[in-house]
Amino acid sequence: MNFDSNFLKINLSQFFIFWKNILIQNYTSSENLDYAFFKQSFQNLMLRNLSLTCLLNFLRNFVLTPELSKQVQFLLTKSLNFITSFETSLNKFKLSLRRNSSTSSLNQTLSFINSTINLDTILLNKIRIYQCYLALASFIKNDVNSNILISALSNFSNPEIYNHSNIEFLIPNKNSNLARSNSVKSKTDPNNISTKHEIQDNLDNNDLLLANDGVFYGLTSKYYFSRIPDLSVKFPLNKKDSEKPLTSDDFAELVNNSTNMKSKADYLLFEDSKYDDIDHISIPPDSIESNFVKSHFSDLTWIDTFENNILFRPFSPQSFHDPFLLIYDDSYSGVDKYSSGLTTQLIDLSIEVFILFFSSLPSQIQQSLLEQLRSNILSKKSLFLRYKAIVINSFITIHGILLRFQKNNMKLDGQIFITLMEMLSRIDVKEKYLVQLKSDSIGLVTSLASDKNLISEQVQIFVKNIVDKNEPYSRSTNLLILSSIYKHSSANFNQIMDLLLTLVIDSHPVVNFWALDCLVTVLDSRSTIPNGLCIRILQILERIYIDDSYNLNTSSLSTFNLSIKFNSRQVISRLLRSLILSIGPGIIELQYDSKIILRNLIMSSLFLENDLTVQRELISAILNLLIFENSIVSPEKGFKIFELSFFKELLKFHLKNNLYYMSIGTISLSISIPFWNLAEENNEIFLITTSYQNLSLTISCYFELIKMLDIDEVLAPEVKRLLWICVDMKASFSKLLELFKMWMESSLSANWFVLLSSLFKIEKGKLYNEIFSSYKSILTKYDKKEIKVEIKDEEVQSMANAAEESESEDNNSKQKNNDAEEDRHSNGRRGSRRQSRASFESLNETTVEYDPIDWRFKAFVLELLRYLLTFIKTNPGLFNDLAKKISDLIKISFGASTSSVIELRIIGINLLGDIITIYSNIMDPLYPTIPLLEQQQAQIISALTPAFSQDSSTILASEAINVCAKFIGSGISSLSKLERILNILVNSLEEFSGHGDMKIGDVQVLTNQGKKRMKLFILNAWAELKICANNFNSGKDFKEYNKSNEPDEVGSNELNRLINEHYDILVPMWILSLREFATLKYGGGFEEISDKRVELFLYESCWINFVDVIGCIIEEKEEFIFELLKNDIGNFFFILYAQCIELLIKPSSYLYSKSLLSTTSKSNNHIRILIALNKLLHSKISSHVIFQDLIFSETIDLFNRLILVSEDKEKIIIVDLVSGLFSSYFNGKENTEDFNSDIDKLFELLRIVMISIGSILPFISNDERKEGEQEGEEERQIELSHDKLLILKNSFNSISMMINKFPKLIRIDLISCLLYILTTIYSRKLKQRNEIIPIILPTLKTLLIGLINDGCYSIISDFYNVLSGLIGDDKNSFLTLMVLITTCSKYFEINEENSKLMVKTLSEWILGKETLAFAIQSIKSLIISSVKENGGSAGIVVKRLLPTLLEILLEDEGGKIEEPRLIIEMFVLLAKTLNNSKNEENKKNVESKLISIYSIIIPLFCWFDKNSKISSKSLRVYFHNKLIELVTMNSETFKIVVNEVLSAEQRQETEKLVKFDVNDRDNSSSDDGESEKQQQQHIQLKMFDSN
Repeated sequence: MNFDSNFLKINLSQFFIFWKNILIQNYTSSENLDYAFFKQSFQNLMLRNLSLTCLLNFLRNFVLTPELSKQVQFLLTKSLNFITSFETSLNKFKLSLRRNSSTSSLNQTLSFINSTINLDTILLNKIRIYQCYLALASFIKNDVNSNILISALSNFSNPEIYNHSNIEFLIPNKNSNLARSNSVKSKTDPNNISTKHEIQDNLDNNDLLLANDGVFYGLTSKYYFSRIPDLSVKFPLNKKDSEKPLTSDDFAELVNNSTNMKSKADYLLFEDSKYDDIDHISIPPDSIESNFVKSHFSDLTWIDTFENNILFRPFSPQSFHDPFLLIYDDSYSGVDKYSSGLTTQLIDLSIEVFILFFSSLPSQIQQSLLEQLRSNILSKKSLFLRYKAIVINSFITIHGILLRFQKNNMKLDGQIFITLMEMLSRIDVKEKYLVQLKSDSIGLVTSLASDKNLISEQVQIFVKNIVDKNEPYSRSTNLLILSSIYKHSSANFNQIMDLLLTLVIDSHPVVNFWALDCLVTVLDSRSTIPNGLCIRILQILERIYIDDSYNLNTSSLSTFNLSIKFNSRQVISRLLRSLILSIGPGIIELQYDSKIILRNLIMSSLFLENDLTVQRELISAILNLLIFENSIVSPEKGFKIFELSFFKELLKFHLKNNLYYMSIGTISLSISIPFWNLAEENNEIFLITTSYQNLSLTISCYFELIKMLDIDEVLAPEVKRLLWICVDMKASFSKLLELFKMWMESSLSANWFVLLSSLFKIEKGKLYNEIFSSYKSILTKYDKKEIKVEIKDEEVQSMANAAEESESEDNNSKQKNNDAEEDRHSNGRRGSRRQSRASFESLNETTVEYDPIDWRFKAFVLELLRYLLTFIKTNPGLFNDLAKKISDLIKISFGASTSSVIELRIIGINLLGDIITIYSNIMDPLYPTIPLLEQQQAQIISALTPAFSQDSSTILASEAINVCAKFIGSGISSLSKLERILNILVNSLEEFSGHGDMKIGDVQVLTNQGKKRMKLFILNAWAELKICANNFNSGKDFKEYNKSNEPDEVGSNELNRLINEHYDILVPMWILSLREFATLKYGGGFEEISDKRVELFLYESCWINFVDVIGCIIEEKEEFIFELLKNDIGNFFFILYAQCIELLIKPSSYLYSKSLLSTTSKSNNHIRILIALNKLLHSKISSHVIFQDLIFSETIDLFNRLILVSEDKEKIIIVDLVSGLFSSYFNGKENTEDFNSDIDKLFELLRIVMISIGSILPFISNDERKEGEQEGEEERQIELSHDKLLILKNSFNSISMMINKFPKLIRIDLISCLLYILTTIYSRKLKQRNEIIPIILPTLKTLLIGLINDGCYSIISDFYNVLSGLIGDDKNSFLTLMVLITTCSKYFEINEENSKLMVKTLSEWILGKETLAFAIQSIKSLIISSVKENGGSAGIVVKRLLPTLLEILLEDEGGKIEEPRLIIEMFVLLAKTLNNSKNEENKKNVESKLISIYSIIIPLFCWFDKNSKISSKSLRVYFHNKLIELVTMNSETFKIVVNEVLSAEQRQETEKLVKFDVNDRDNSSSDDGESEKQQQQHIQLKMFDSN
C-alpha cells in the first residue's frame, strides 16, 4: 500500500474511536419489525461491513502490539454478537410470518429481506469477521471465543442448509431447474433422502462437481484434488508466497485464442514455482498443509491444469465477488486469485477458523465440537450430494486440525482419539483424492495418540480388515491407512512391508495401484533399506511389468477400464525413483541380476510408455543414479546400468522437442524416442506433448550434470543453442540462470563478452533459426508424402480421386490468395499438415524474422554480463581483455539505459555503475596520463541523463543518481566537465527543504515511498562522494589492478570543498537516516508491513555507506559529530555498532542487503562493514562503549568467530580493528585502577591477534611433532598467499605495539612468550622461510628494544644462545644477526661461527652490483653500533670485517670492485664515528683507536695514488679532500701518525696529496669524464651518508 504511515500512527487513536463507535453497539430489536426497521438495520449492517473492511486492511498491513490486539479482539467479539442477534431477529420474524396471515406490508418486508443484496450483506459481514479473526490469529492463542467455532462448524457442516429448498431461498433466480418441488421427486432421484444410501455406489464422483446450484451443496473451494490450498488472508503480506494463481479467465482466453498459445502457456509457469523440484510445491512458511506432493499425481501439461481448474472444478473465481480483495490482499488462496462467491468464501473461512483455533480450546469443548461434527456427517436430514459436500468439508477440516496438532507437538486425548477414529472409519469414500485424505488423516490420528501402544493395536486392526474383506476399495483404503501410519510414526515397518509386498502382486487394478503407491510412501518415509528388500521389490516389479494380467495388458474389459483410471505404470516409475533414493550409493553393491532388472525396467518404460509422468519420474531416477555413484555408468567399473551418452541424448530430446513445440502447446498421441526413428514410420509431426514441468526438469538435470562432469562433455553445441532459445521462451526457470553461471565459470574468457554482446543485439529470427529449419524440413517431408489406399471399388475410387483434386485446388487457392486468413486459423486445424506448413512459412518470412528479441532475454544477457564482470578482480587476463573492449561495454550499457523498457534501463544503469567501479582508475595504455574511461565520458553522461527525463521512474532515477556519484567520485574527469550531472546532485539537496512534490531533474516524485527512496539514495550518493574523496586523500585504492596512477589530489580537494559546503545539511541527514533505520528495524509498536518491507530494502542498500561516511567524518572532525549528538553520542554509536555486528554474525537478518560495489558477495559486504566499523572505533566515545562488560563479551565472541571463519581480506581489517580498539583504550587513561580492572579485556584482544597468527602458522600453538612425522611434512601444508603474509605482518606489528602498553612485569613475560614463538618459527625449515623472516624482523627489533628499556639483558643473551643454533648461512640469518647486533650489541657476545658468517656475507655482497648498496648500509650500521656500544658483538664483527675489506681493496687487480672509494669511505666513517664519540672519560681510548685507523687510511690513500694500475688522476682530488678532512677532524692524531707511523716515502706521498692544488688545470684530469663535484655527489649517494 502507498500512503503515509506516519499519518496513521499519529491518528491511530482516532481510527479506533471510529471503529468503536460503529462496531461495539449491541443489536437492539424492536417490537415493530416492519420494512423501515429492517431497512435501517441493513443500512447499519452495510456501514459495519465497510468498517470491518477498513479494520481488516489495517490488520493485513500492520504488526500489532498485544494491547492493540486486545482492542481489536474486543471489536470482533462485539461484531459477532451483533450479527448473531440480527440473524436471530430475522428468523423470529420469518417464523411469526408463517404462523400469522400475511399482509401486503409483511410480504414487502419479506421480499426486502430475501433480496440478494441484503442476503449478501449478511454473508459479507460474517466473512469480514472471520477474515479479521484469521488475520489476528497469531495474537489470540488461547483466548478465543468458542462461539465463533460453533458458528464456523454450522457453516460448513450443517446438514439442513444448502438443500434445494434452501438453495432457492439463498440464490433466487439463478437456477430455475432447482426449484423442483419435493412432491414430484422420483424415487430414484439421488437427492431423495430415503434412497440416499442405496444409490450412492452408483453415483459418479463428478456429480457434485457438476452440480449447477450456485453453491455446489455447500462445498468448499479448498478441495483442489492433489493439494489443499491455504487462504491468503491468514498470512502476513511479507510471508506469503509470490506465486500468481491461475484464473478461469486466463484459461478461457487460452482456449479461445490459440494463436496466443505461447504467452498463455507461459503464464502457467509461475514466477517463483520450482518445477524442477517435483516432490514439493511452493507455499507460505506457516501453512497448515505440507508442501510435499505425490509427483505421479501432479499436473504436467496445460491441459491437465485446465481440466483441474475448469472442467472438474466447479468454482468460478471472479473479482466482483469481493472487489475489496484488491485492496487488502493480492490473492484469495494459493490457487485462486479471486474468491468464488460469498457463500463459498464463508465456508472456506469457517474451515480455516475451525482449524486454527480448535487446538487452543479445552479438551471438553473440543470433544463437544467433534461430537456435533459427527452428528452432522451422519445425519439423515441431508440430501446425498449435500452429504458428500459435508464429508469433503469435514475431511479437509479434520486433516488440517491434525496437521496443526502435529506441528505444535500436541497429543490427542483418549476420548478425542476414539471420536476421530470412529468418525473417519465410518465414512466410506472411493474417489482417489478423498481416499488419500481419509487414510492420511487416520494415520495422523494414530501417530498423535497419547498412548504409543495404540499404534500397534490400530495396525493389527487394519491388517485384520484387509484379511477379512476381499473388496478391492476396502483393501486399498486399509493399505493406504497402514502406509500413512508408518509415514507419521515409523512403526511396524516389517509387518507393513510384508503385507504390501503380498498385496502388490494382486492383479486387480485398484489394489495393485494403491499397493504400489503405499510402497512409495513407505520407502520415502524410510532413510535406507537393505539390499535384500530392494532385490525383492525389483523382482516383483519385473513380474508386474511383463505379466499380461496387469495394467492395460489384461484381456478383461472391466479390468482394462479400471487400469486406465488406476495406471500402475506411473506408480512403478515413481517407485523406481524411490527405490534408487532409498538404497542410495549402495546400489553399486547390488547383484548382477538385480542390476539387469533395474536397467530393463528403466529402458522398457522409457521406450514403451507414452506417459509424461513416467518420462519425468525416470529422468529424475537416472539423475539420482548419476549423483549417487558415478561408477554405475563408468566403463572402468564393469557392468553399466546405462550409458551416460544415452541419458544426454534423452535430455536433448526432451529439451529440443519441448522447445520446438512449446510455442503452440502440442499434444501427441505417443512419445517416440529418436533412436527408433518412429516419427517417420508413424507419420508423427509432433513427437511429444509439451510440458513446462518436464522442460524445467531437463534444465535441472543439465545443471546437476555440469557439477559432476566437464561442461563440454555435457553441453553439446546444439544443446547450447537450444538453451539460449529456452531463455527467450522462459527466462525464469529456477536453474537456468545458475546453469549459465556455471557454464561461464568453467570457461572464463573474453569470448563470453563477444557472445553476450552479439546475443544482446540478435534478432528473434536468427535466434530461432534452428527451430524454424526443423519445422520446415518436417512439414516439407510430410507435405510431399503420399498415402496410398487400396480401393477395389472403381466408383468409390473415382469419388476419392475427385475429392482429392478438389481439396488440392482449394488448398492452392487459399495459399495464394488468402495467406493471412489461413495463418489465423491454421493453428485451430492442426490436423492439416499443409496448412501448418503455410502458417509456419508465413510466420518465418514476415513476422518473426525481423522481430526484436524479447526484453527479458536482453535482461538475462545483461545479468550474465554483470556476472562476468565480477570475475575481473581475480582474473587479470579477463580484466585486460575487457579493458580493450571498454567502448563496446559502454555501448551495451548505453543501449540498455536508453531503452523504452524501464526494467532494462535499470539493469543498464547498474551495468554502467559496475564498469565505472572497476575501470575508473585505469589509465589508457596508449595515453598513460589519461584515464581509460575519459574518452567514454560523453557516452556515459548520455546514458545517465535519460534517467532524469520525464519518461523515467523513481527507481531508475534513484539508481542513476548513485551511478552519477560513482562517476564524479572516480576522478575520471574534473568537476568542471561534469556540470550536468553535478547540478543534479547539488539541486537534489534543495528538495530536502521542500514541502511539495519532489522533482529530480524532470522526474516528478509523487508518492511518499518514492520521496523516501529518492532522499535516501541522494544521501547515499553524497556519502559515496565523501568516501571517494577520503580514499583519495589517504591514498587508498580498492581497485586490484590500479598500480600506476597516484591519487588525484586536485580532484579530491575539489570533492572535499564541494562536500564541505553542504556539511550542515548532509551530516545531520546521515545521522537521522541511521536513527530512522534503527527505529524501523528494532523499534516497538505497530508498523505497516508492506511499508516496512520497502523501507528496509531502501535503508539496507544504503546504511553501510552512511556508517562509513560517519567514520570518515570522525577521523576528520570528531568534535563536529559530538556537537550534533551531545549527550546522545554514546547511544548512537552503540546502535551503529550493534547493526554492524548483527550483519557480520547473521547476514540473513538483512534480507535485502546489497553492496554498492560491483559484486554482491557476502565477503564484499563484510569488508565494507569492517572498514566502517574500524573507523567508528577510532572514536574515544565508541571505545568507551565497547569496553563495557556486557558489550565487550559479545564483541570478543564476534571477533573470535570472525578471525576463524572469515576470508583473508577480512582478517586483515579485523587485525587492524582489534589493534585500533586496543590503542583507543589508552587514550586519556591515567588511572591505573581502571587499567587493572580491564586487564583481562586487553588480554582477550591480544589473544584475538594471536589467533590470526596461529591460523596461518599452526605449529606455533603445538610445537611438538606427532610421532613418526617427517621433518618438513607439516611445512608443506602451509600455504602463504599475499593476503596471509599481510595478515602476519600486521599481526606481529600489532602484537609488539600492544605488548608495550602493558606494565613492566606483564610486558616482560609477554615479550618472552613472543620470543619463544619467533624461535619456533626459526626452528622450522619452512619453504616460505624467506617470506616469513623479513616480516617478523621489525617485531624482533621492537621486542629487543623493550627488553633493553626494562633492563632484562639476560633474556637477550639467552635468546641469542638459542637462536644461534637455529640460523643458517642464508640471507635471512644475516638479517636476523644484523637486527640483533645493531639493536643490542653489548648485551650478548656473538660466537665465532656467526661472526664469520657476517663477514663472509658482507664481503660477498660488496662485490655484487645488486647487493652493494645493502652491504654498504649494513657495514655503516655495524660501525656505528660498535662505536656506540664500545665494542660488543658489533665490535667483534667490525674487527673481523676491516681486514677483509682491506684485503679486498689491495688484491682487486681484476677490477671486481665497482667503486673502491665506497670501501675507503667505511674506514673514514669509522674514524669520524670514533672522533665524534670522544669525551673526557674515553679520550685516551678513542685517541688510541684513532691512531690505529689513521695508520690504515693514510697509507691506503698513498698506495692508491701511487699504484698506476688502479690509480686514476681523478682520484687524487678525492684523496686530497679526504686528507684535509682528516686533518681538520683531528690534527693531533694526523701529526702523530705522519711523524711516528708512516715511512719517509709515505710521508712524501702524503705531503703531495695534502698540497695538491685542485684548481691547477695541469693537474686536473683531462681524460676523466666526471668533475670533482660530480665525484663527491656520486660517492655521497652511494654511501647513503646522512651526516
